[in-house]
Amino acid sequence: MVSIKALSNISHDGQDYAAGDSLEVTNAQAAVLIEGGVASKGRQAIEGEVVTSTAPKPLTKAELIAEAEAEGLVLDVTIDNKRDEIVEAIKAAKIAA
Repeated sequence: MVSIKALSNISHDGQDYAAGDSLEVTNAQAAVLIEGGVASKGRQAIEGEVVTSTAPKPLTKAELIAEAEAEGLVLDVTIDNKRDEIVEAIKAAKIAA
């Protein structure tokens, strides 16, 4: 048995695995899943395999403020505030709107 990491949702032996989950499979099953591009042997790079993250990057403080202003929200924070303070100000402005 070998441990692999799911790169996309996988259904195996009656159990569902989400992208990022680890699962134990036979060497033959691992080879098929890795060749199919739906699994990886963790941190070990496989020749020709490219793994890209589909998780969105968090918005920067400037992007958060610009997006809120584009929505017509009035904020009492600036780029000098902490990110958490900006997020809370946006939430409060949306409630007040």
